[in-house]
Amino acid sequence: MKEDIHNAFLHKTLLEIKQMEQVEIHDGSRWAKQELISHMLLYVVNGKGKLYMNDGCNAAELLPSTVFLLPVGSVLAAECAAEHGLHLYKIEFDIYRAMEWSDKRRVYEKELTLPGNGEIRVEQHPRIRRLIRLIFKDSPSITRMDHSPNQPYLHDLLSVIFDNRTSTILESTDNLLDYTIEYMQQAFSTNITLAKLADLTGMNPSYFSQLFKRKMKKSPIEYLTDLRMNQAKKQLLQPNGKIRDIAQDVGYKDEFYFSRRFKTYSGIAPTAYMKQQHIHIVSLSQPYTDHLLTLGVKPLAIHIDKEAPMMSMPVYDRMWERYRETLLMNKPDMILCKDHISQQMNRYFGDIAPIVTIPWKRLDVFGHMREIARLVGKENEAYEWIARHEERVERDQKKVKAMIGEGTVGLLTFVDHKVKLYGARNIGHVFYRSLNLSPPEQIRREIDKHLPGTVFNWMSATTANLSDCDTDYLFLVTKSGEWERDSIKEIQQSEGWRSLPAVKYGNVHVLDWDKWMMYSPRSIESQLSEAVSLLMAAK
Repeated sequence: MKEDIHNAFLHKTLLEIKQMEQVEIHDGSRWAKQELISHMLLYVVNGKGKLYMNDGCNAAELLPSTVFLLPVGSVLAAECAAEHGLHLYKIEFDIYRAMEWSDKRRVYEKELTLPGNGEIRVEQHPRIRRLIRLIFKDSPSITRMDHSPNQPYLHDLLSVIFDNRTSTILESTDNLLDYTIEYMQQAFSTNITLAKLADLTGMNPSYFSQLFKRKMKKSPIEYLTDLRMNQAKKQLLQPNGKIRDIAQDVGYKDEFYFSRRFKTYSGIAPTAYMKQQHIHIVSLSQPYTDHLLTLGVKPLAIHIDKEAPMMSMPVYDRMWERYRETLLMNKPDMILCKDHISQQMNRYFGDIAPIVTIPWKRLDVFGHMREIARLVGKENEAYEWIARHEERVERDQKKVKAMIGEGTVGLLTFVDHKVKLYGARNIGHVFYRSLNLSPPEQIRREIDKHLPGTVFNWMSATTANLSDCDTDYLFLVTKSGEWERDSIKEIQQSEGWRSLPAVKYGNVHVLDWDKWMMYSPRSIESQLSEAVSLLMAAK
């Protein structure tokens, strides 16, 4: 039954409503374009209009009782027809999936995908309308519903939509194959057969297997076995993993049978794998590549950035098939990536090697290094590098303090039509942590809410309100685009700019974006040298 994939999708997930409201658009006006940071469900109550998705590349008719699901990252806008109004229910929500599940521990990651998006054609409209009304009952417009009692209704609503959507959403053979890949990604711990996969697509098993192998370079059952074993390897790489729990998580009820299958598959028992040193690594993050190189591990680069020849480039959607072929040939021990792209990378490469995610914002640069060092057996090298770096930081901090005393520093970036004031990560690490200089007060308040160098990165700023930059030293980090040049020119012509202490005393410096935005060991060493040089030459 096709409902199995959707039930599997919601299995071991938490739902969190972030915002919900009724939207009314009148007289041919538009609902302003926005980029989604959460998933969105739209339900049209009445009226007519159009929904523009991904900068107008796709447009859909908004008609009464239509349902739309839009994943994180979608860009959308809506307008009503000139002679009609438009009444919509809008629910923004996050899904968190259990990546580790045992009696003592639950670890969740944000789910960035949905099983189908765009217009979802469904059959049970009365039930959908009733559930939406229950969600909105006594709450016509609510934001940040972290503990809303209405959230169980959202689970029921998504289940109805997923379980009862019609097959018209699957329009092409490629979509049908992606559909089965999603299914295996979400339900690999259940009993999956070739016949069941073929049934999901409505194809003959032999024909389905032939098409699948052409796309993924392996048969469906080979893909499923590889996926299960790499999920097991991922868990074995974590500290304190238990073979019994891991076996059950990847679909084996008997831990001894799992161990035999694992040894046949990998040539090594699970307990030995846990102790093995893994050095054939692909990094899909430039900062994590830098960590590996700092620790003396040369990663298997699958694409090289010409401007930074030692850094492997990230994977983009349009390139994944080419990357996949290269990875299949290189046979890495593991693939490192940041946590916010882990779902995407699992979808593309989860059958090739274990996808190991290092939390990007939850850890600082030293936390990244310690975690990566543990994975590659380089804990001593990490300890020695951090010790040497801290000794250098102590020397440089004394020199700078002797020259400028307790100066305050503001860090502004001008990039991609956004102005940001930075905290103690990226460009802020060297100034606020290494050199222990003081940030603007509103930045200090945000920094103090978290462990050093974690979670908080920047806050939005405006060229109109320069009181946020009332500091002794001001550093501008920018790219060389037309908007960036015009914005800096505009800000420099304002009265508020000329009144800033840093401007009055000539303590304004422009930093190169590419050099200062990398948050990694060798980068902060280079940044520290430049920061000390500029501050020691300050007036």
